[in-house]
Amino acid sequence: MCLSVLTDDHPDPDALFEEYAELIGAMRDEDEERLLTLLDAHMQDAVTRLTGEAAQTEAVPDAAAG
Repeated sequence: MCLSVLTDDHPDPDALFEEYAELIGAMRDEDEERLLTLLDAHMQDAVTRLTGEAAQTEAVPDAAAG
């Protein structure tokens, strides 16, 4: 149900295409930091469009640091 709301009502389908292309590019480049940044922005946008409120994010500990 949420997926249909998000896909049927995206304000700019061309921008969504570019967003997916960026995500795929980060995966192909094996650029984990860029991929996580892009995914976070993508998911926050989805939450905002579904709820009308900005998503609250928690800091994720860096696995390499400890």
